[in-house]
Amino acid sequence: MVHGWGFDSGVFKNLIGILEYQFRIQTIDLPGYGNQQAVGKQSLSDLSKLVGEQISEPAVFLGWSMGGLMTLSLAEAEPEKVKSLIMITSTPCFARKENWLQAMDRKILENFISVYNKEPEQTLDKFSYLASEGSKSPRNWIRELKKLSTSEVEPEALEEGLQILLKTDLRQTLRNLKIPALMIFGEKDSLVPIGVEKEICLINSSIRTKIISDSGHTPFLTDTVLVAEAISEHIYEYTT
Repeated sequence: MVHGWGFDSGVFKNLIGILEYQFRIQTIDLPGYGNQQAVGKQSLSDLSKLVGEQISEPAVFLGWSMGGLMTLSLAEAEPEKVKSLIMITSTPCFARKENWLQAMDRKILENFISVYNKEPEQTLDKFSYLASEGSKSPRNWIRELKKLSTSEVEPEALEEGLQILLKTDLRQTLRNLKIPALMIFGEKDSLVPIGVEKEICLINSSIRTKIISDSGHTPFLTDTVLVAEAISEHIYEYTT
């Protein structure tokens, strides 16, 4: 399991609590998160390589949000390590383009970068709100996010992550993906518009998708049982 921007792998605690009775689970903290030190400027390919180095045998990789980009990049670079891919509220391209409208406005991401350099703590708070928006009782889930992800993220890692979200476009990688893949979306996600689900199906019709109703960017928190069921079904049907 690979976490997203702003929060370490502690966010998966509730999901792990359900899945650990069926699977052997390993969480991976990116450099600058959890107990991992930042290791200088890292590109997406550098980070995905570091993710791959954490495992000793082929595995099913699950990535949330930015973590989905890491796992998708790894599947392209080292396909022998990835048996299957599960991406939760993630997308091959987070920033809107002329031919990719179901994404975040680039100005919002650029503003995040600009504001983060001046007010890092406020930027994290705003992201927490956006991640929880669309779910029932969003303020409760903001508190839950912060409770589960207790370590302080190094600023360098956060700034590099924002650049990755702004610049990365892995649509061609997704188009060429041959392994079993499941993408889970939140119906009311403020960061990954639900309209992207149809675009994904057009890019690669073999990718399975699941929409969690009345959920935002963190369905593994707000709808843990539904997400766990979708993951289990995917693994048992397409991977084992």
